[in-house]
Amino acid sequence: MIRRVTPIVVVVILANLAMLVGVWANRRQPPHAEIVLTERELRLGQPSERDSSHHLALQTATNWWFQRDRSGDLLPWLTPDRLEALGFDCRRPAVESWRSCGLPRRVFAAWELDGPAWQRVVSTMRAEAQTTSPAADKANSYVEREIASGSRLVLVGVSEDVDALRREFPDRSRHLILRAVLSVSAGDKGEIVQKNIAPVTTRFMVPMELRGAVAHLPPEPGRDVSWSPRYRVRLTIGRRYEPWITAIEPIDTGGARH
Repeated sequence: MIRRVTPIVVVVILANLAMLVGVWANRRQPPHAEIVLTERELRLGQPSERDSSHHLALQTATNWWFQRDRSGDLLPWLTPDRLEALGFDCRRPAVESWRSCGLPRRVFAAWELDGPAWQRVVSTMRAEAQTTSPAADKANSYVEREIASGSRLVLVGVSEDVDALRREFPDRSRHLILRAVLSVSAGDKGEIVQKNIAPVTTRFMVPMELRGAVAHLPPEPGRDVSWSPRYRVRLTIGRRYEPWITAIEPIDTGGARH
């Protein structure tokens, strides 16, 4: 019996050691970057009967329809040539009307916080809402709610070379670089119809010593144009581009929006 159990125990111990070594390597000082986000980008998850821990969920600006160019191309900077360089083949003839351009790939992706990219999204959203008829009022309401309370993290770059990506986006307090997964699909004529990029890690545990800042908060009420975030968070990105929470502080908005 002991001989049967011993290998399992050894495997568990080695796996835990490997995990601890990975955490240590990622959190060696100095960190790669630090960025301050608010509840707009890190939503509070509620504990449950199965999971009593507190966590924050990363939100990015996923309204990519408003990040297209005049031709309607979503994320126009992510060109077919760049996708081909990343290993996607969208040019071969399609058997079906809609197909994958290859297996999803691990990449590094850069998101810009509340910068020029977000302002372009805001301008496009408002312009689109004005041309939407007969549902213009409903569109305007959605757009203003998104502008007031939605995430301001806008995808601006993708690369397999993280050093090149950081050179392109050097502001470590505004440009968040994370590991991500990229998938691409094309139509029957080889035109790209979908580009999907998602961070590998989107859920961050709140450290025990910081839980007092969020544990008392009730579930988030419905958001409208008067909504304001209740806290700000310092997210630290480690040497292996794995982020963790290092500070949380409440926001006394006094009616101001962040």
